[in-house]
Amino acid sequence: MEATQQGVAITDADEKIIYVNEGFTKITGYSFDEVKGRSPNMLQSGKHENPFYREMWMNLLTNGYWQGEICNKDKSGHTYTEWLNISNLTDGKGKTTHYVAVFSDISPLKEAENQLKEMNKQLNRLSTLDGLTGIPNRRAFDDRLSSEREKALQWNKPLSIILLDIDFFKLYNDTYGHLSGDDCLKKAAAAMERKAVEFSGFIARYGGEEFVVILTDTTLEESGIAAEEIRKSVENLKIPHLRSQISEYVTISAGLATLLPNKQGYTEEDLIDLADSALYEAKKAGRNQLKISTTIST
Repeated sequence: MEATQQGVAITDADEKIIYVNEGFTKITGYSFDEVKGRSPNMLQSGKHENPFYREMWMNLLTNGYWQGEICNKDKSGHTYTEWLNISNLTDGKGKTTHYVAVFSDISPLKEAENQLKEMNKQLNRLSTLDGLTGIPNRRAFDDRLSSEREKALQWNKPLSIILLDIDFFKLYNDTYGHLSGDDCLKKAAAAMERKAVEFSGFIARYGGEEFVVILTDTTLEESGIAAEEIRKSVENLKIPHLRSQISEYVTISAGLATLLPNKQGYTEEDLIDLADSALYEAKKAGRNQLKISTTIST
């Protein structure tokens, strides 16, 4: 036991330490003289509640062993994570005479594991953001819409979609160049995001110069007010657009659809199609305006 890198501690039946090896001292910082006759409870970190220890002892008393991950505290007060195996030794009559604990410090492994989880979390977050504008992308929108639709159906709440398109954006790119076009998209996205948040909305880049907003639990009238405010937020930036056929500044056309779930329900595609039809009508009517779908499911 002295040769092993693992920590080893042996207690008597009263849970008083009668032996520890060098591995124990290396991991915990305590020498044998410092722990002799004391309970292993001295190593508890305070990170586990009483039910954790009750379950441990229930397994130990019932099955004769317990193993698992546990946080303890060393002599310096540093908390570390260990993988612990505890077994009981019995005499010929089956009475417990000793407990043997063998443990390994897995703190470096847990730290690496946590770092990997954080990296995966960041990668997952980045995978749902649009690389240019920094707002959620189409993938994030699809996931969010699916989730919000389920909640709307469950609670019989309205759900709204606003599709927004930058007017004459191709002409803007042709006139000012793609770098300026990218800058225009970023400014427009930031302005619409700020306004969407005011209405508790979720905005995403739908593709190209098109954006989409989800509004939950808002009436058609409330959604119309929000849609118009979001749409105007871009025009208020006063980004010059010399080749626009309707304004001297960059403007937005928008289509809004608000649905209440009926007995048969509806699909995400139904809602998007209604908003898209409304957006088409806004463009057809001269752009730089909002059109609202008149097909409402009740």
